[in-house]
Amino acid sequence: MHTLIRRAAILAGLLSVPAYAYSAEWTVAPYFGVRGEYDDNIRLLTVGHDTAWGTTVTPGIEIDKATVDSRTAVSGFLDIIKYSKDINLDRTDKFLNVAYRNDVTELDDFKFRARYKGDTLLRDILINQSTLDLGVDPQDTDIGTVAVQVRRQRVTLDPEWRHRWTKKTAAGVHYGYTNVSYNDTFNTNLTEYQNHRVLLNLEYKRTERLIFAPAVSASKYRPDNGGSGTNNYTVSMRARRILRENLQTSAEVGYR
Repeated sequence: MHTLIRRAAILAGLLSVPAYAYSAEWTVAPYFGVRGEYDDNIRLLTVGHDTAWGTTVTPGIEIDKATVDSRTAVSGFLDIIKYSKDINLDRTDKFLNVAYRNDVTELDDFKFRARYKGDTLLRDILINQSTLDLGVDPQDTDIGTVAVQVRRQRVTLDPEWRHRWTKKTAAGVHYGYTNVSYNDTFNTNLTEYQNHRVLLNLEYKRTERLIFAPAVSASKYRPDNGGSGTNNYTVSMRARRILRENLQTSAEVGYR
C-alpha cells in the first residue's frame, strides 16, 4: 500500500544575532534561529492519524581564531524540536564541528577536521510485548508496525597533510575515520560500524589551467554486530580544466 505523505514546511523565521567579541585574534559569534513545520503524518502511519505542528529552536555559537599561518574554527548548535500533538517525538539534536589549518612551512600544509552529530531517526519496528518497553503508545499496538525514535551518534575525524615539491607538483595524504552508534540496535536492525579510509594523491600542473591528479585509496568497513566487513581499493586519475576564475570542468576515470 502506498501512502501519500504531504509535508508543508513553513519558515517562521531565522533570526541571526551576530554579536561579535574580539580579543587578539579570537572572534566569537553567537546565533539563534527559529523555524516552524506542519506535518499531516509525522509517524508515517497507514491508518487514522493526527496532524502536528512542530517548532525548532536553534541556539549556537561560532568561535574562530586566526594567525598569519594558522586558523582554528569551532562551531556548535542545538536543534530543540517540539511537536504540538505528539510529545513522544520531541527531541534535541546536537552538532559540533572543529576545523584547524596550519601552514607548517612554505611547502607543507596540515588540516584537521572533526565532527560530532547526535541526532534522532524514525525507525519502523514490529509491535509485540518486547517492544512496548521502547515507549510505544499502547493504542498503536494493533497497527503491527510503528515508527519510534532511535538516537544516533556519529563521529568523524579527517586529518590531511600536503607537501609541494615544486611549483607544478604536490603530494598529499588524507585519513578519514567514521564511527556510528545507536541507542538501540536489537529492535531496529540498525548496525553500528567503524570506517577507515586512507587516500594518497599527487597533483601535476601541466599548465596554469590544466591540472592532473592521480590518486590511490583504501578503505575498511567494520560492523560491530559480528558481520563480515569489507575492504575497498581504488585507483583513479582526474583531470581538471580551469576555464575562468569562477568556472571549471573536470573528468575522472578509475578502477575499484
